[in-house]
Amino acid sequence: MSILSESYFPPPRSYDAFEGLVFDVFTRRLFNPELKRYGRQGQGQDGVDIAGPTPTGFIGIQCKNHPGGKIAALEIDAEIVKAEHFTPKLTHYILATSAPRDAVATQHIFSLYLERQRTGKFTVEILFWEDLCAEIARYPDLVRRHFPEIAF
Repeated sequence: MSILSESYFPPPRSYDAFEGLVFDVFTRRLFNPELKRYGRQGQGQDGVDIAGPTPTGFIGIQCKNHPGGKIAALEIDAEIVKAEHFTPKLTHYILATSAPRDAVATQHIFSLYLERQRTGKFTVEILFWEDLCAEIARYPDLVRRHFPEIAF
């Protein structure tokens, strides 16, 4: 357990910095060096910024940089619709956002998860900034890479 807290980490302002941070977190969280950043900003990516194989299928991760803002149910739904077209077919989809934790968005994801599981579609999950910070704090090398101004 790290002594760092999420209050130490300011959300990145740039989209690319946020996506790089999410990529580093998930390669560690999933113990998966096979994950790849998919395409680049401006290219058609079918709602997926990071993708790769896992033991249970193919995962897609969408990065939504909303520092200080929130993520709406309509935006979540639109990203999921895009991800339905991703090839290869996804088995799990994660929205990673720099927005603070939100009960409405979380409840929406819970409902979507159950409905999609029931109908055999890929399942969905959301990680808010506080969730990402808890992951970052577990890896001192990620803190040094993405937040070099923080001394510990």
